[in-house]
Amino acid sequence: MSTVKKVTSFKLASLLRRENDPSAAIKLFRNPDPESTNPQKPFRYSLLCYDLIITKLGSSKMFDELDQILLQLKSDTRIVPTEIIFCNVVKYFARGRLPTRALHVFDEMPQYRCQRTIKSFNSLLNALLKCGAFDEMKKVLTRVDEYGEPDACTYNILINGFSQSGRFDEALKLFDEMVKKKVKPTGVTFGTIIRMLCNDLKVNEALKMKHDMLKVYGVFPTVHIYASLIKALCQVGELGLAFKLKDEVKADSAIYSTLISSLIKAGRSDEVSGILEEMREKGCEPDTVTYNVLINGFCLENDFESAYKVLDDMVEKGLKPDVISYNMILGALFRIQNWKEGAYLFEDMPRRGCVPDVLSYRIVFDGLCEGRSGATIAFDYFTQKLKEESRGNCREMDEFKRMRRVFEYIEDADIWKWNLPESKAFNSGIIDLGIEYNFNQNSSLFQQLLSLDHDTVINRGRESLSRKHKLIQEALEQSYEIVLGGGAEEFGRCLAVNGDEIAELRSELGNQLADKSKNLKLRGVGAVVYRVPELGDETKLKISLRSVEEEDTTVVSQRFGGGGHKKASSFLLSSTEFEQWKVKRNSCSYTLN
Repeated sequence: MSTVKKVTSFKLASLLRRENDPSAAIKLFRNPDPESTNPQKPFRYSLLCYDLIITKLGSSKMFDELDQILLQLKSDTRIVPTEIIFCNVVKYFARGRLPTRALHVFDEMPQYRCQRTIKSFNSLLNALLKCGAFDEMKKVLTRVDEYGEPDACTYNILINGFSQSGRFDEALKLFDEMVKKKVKPTGVTFGTIIRMLCNDLKVNEALKMKHDMLKVYGVFPTVHIYASLIKALCQVGELGLAFKLKDEVKADSAIYSTLISSLIKAGRSDEVSGILEEMREKGCEPDTVTYNVLINGFCLENDFESAYKVLDDMVEKGLKPDVISYNMILGALFRIQNWKEGAYLFEDMPRRGCVPDVLSYRIVFDGLCEGRSGATIAFDYFTQKLKEESRGNCREMDEFKRMRRVFEYIEDADIWKWNLPESKAFNSGIIDLGIEYNFNQNSSLFQQLLSLDHDTVINRGRESLSRKHKLIQEALEQSYEIVLGGGAEEFGRCLAVNGDEIAELRSELGNQLADKSKNLKLRGVGAVVYRVPELGDETKLKISLRSVEEEDTTVVSQRFGGGGHKKASSFLLSSTEFEQWKVKRNSCSYTLN
């Protein structure tokens, strides 16, 4: 009779390490020894077991399960967790944009028998910065002395925060304070400040900082610092100085790519071959990024013959053009309205060994639909064959013209052109008719639209415009400022408004909100926020973006898993995360004095 081999904590750790599925890992952790002959005896987990499961759950954003493991760890008094475990937990909550939970874990560390030092404090500070939780940062900074002296990491986080928010003077003051308190700046410190100065095109100050970095503080500049400096020098037209600086650092393809791009923009394309030759002589072979820079430069000049030649050269050199290579050419072709060539390249991409990605489809779709909406695109597509079958019948052709006029009015409102006479009255009349535009719920949609007469719809809309205007003005008065995307303000700020009570006017409300936002010197984008009962999830909000002028809403929407077109797009977001986007009027200032 064979005996069942007991599972030890060492064996469990080995199994957890090999398990790639976090759901399977948590099941294994909860029931590590299903064949045990004494199920009443609790399993003795090791610290390594806890560390492994916390890492898997945190990396997979399974935060509810992570909370359960932390609760178990707290009650397992045999185990004394290390501080680094909590640093990692705080980092995971930051990735999930959950600053409150990160703060809660930090505050509870003593209950886990773990002492807090400046190391875990820095992890919390960095997490709050990434989440844009500035008020919470201000509060925890008042307690910094409880955990030790602020170190270089502490200052680096704060300098980075000021840099991201454009508060350059305060970032430099922190640097001075850092030196005054004899905290030695690191490569990260200088990298952040030099990048900040370069982004603001303060090239002379950046070059001085790079000089002091080595001569005064004994810190060697990295390739990334040289890349920032060279890029900024190229942007201000100092190509000669940029090339001189290039000779101070080890040959790097990213730096050469920046120089090549600048030469092309400066109309000095004839010098590129010499740079490529120099790269090879220094043992730095051009990579895909370098070739993509060449392709982009030729596309900007509409020199497609040279762009295609670069693709061929890449293949000859054993480099496979990536989807970025093709997307740049696609974008340039559709930009000059060479739809035929663009469509051919798109269809030819798989044969060339490159599968189109989402952006490829977006480029083609936007290129074909430039200045149009789905209304007239669909109408033209489905009526083309009908026109062919009508064989020029005058009565039927007149009917086609009448119907297309209706669709042109729908399009005029749909993409916010408002070029047609009384377009807003037409849009108001359409809204009043209450037509369901979801074909899955309204199979007679097309017939309903075909039956419309644009003059009749306009007359109806005139009567309701005044009432709707009042409702929209009342809603606009309740608007508030948000940081698009939260955190580091990558997408800037705009106005938002709650749109739960004004469902039929959300599009027009969004458009006027974008105008108001632009007039307040924010981005020309308006965000109408509302719940979608059909989802069955009260925690989810729909963020509907509208824009004016050249503002592109899709950059934001696509980042958060949504989509649409340039002037109108949307995405879903948790109400908790959206709360972090709201601008609190009492902005804070951080100091360690």
